[in-house]
Amino acid sequence: MTRGYNPGGGEIYRRARRAAGVYLQMRGYEIIELLWQQSNYSVDIIARRDEVMYFVSVRCNLSDPDMSEREEWAEHARDLWVEENKWQGQAVLAHIEVEPRSYAVFSFNVS
Repeated sequence: MTRGYNPGGGEIYRRARRAAGVYLQMRGYEIIELLWQQSNYSVDIIARRDEVMYFVSVRCNLSDPDMSEREEWAEHARDLWVEENKWQGQAVLAHIEVEPRSYAVFSFNVS
């Protein structure tokens, strides 16, 4: 856990991660990891499409921590995962916003 951010986030976040994972799978992404954690950093989803690895932060509530801070954590997690897995391909950050009542994805952005 990092600076008050609870990466597990309870049932709402688990459902939001699942909804985001399904969204990605339906668009041809392979889910590699859900809620990957290492040291004090985590990323909600690691997905692969073609030869690119995507490190995805899922947001499902307007009261989430500042996304720029979460993206910083995801960037550190990405760097740790790339090093640990000796990934030689492209590794990019992305984020998905999920509506917390319906769990519908309404935004997917790649950095």
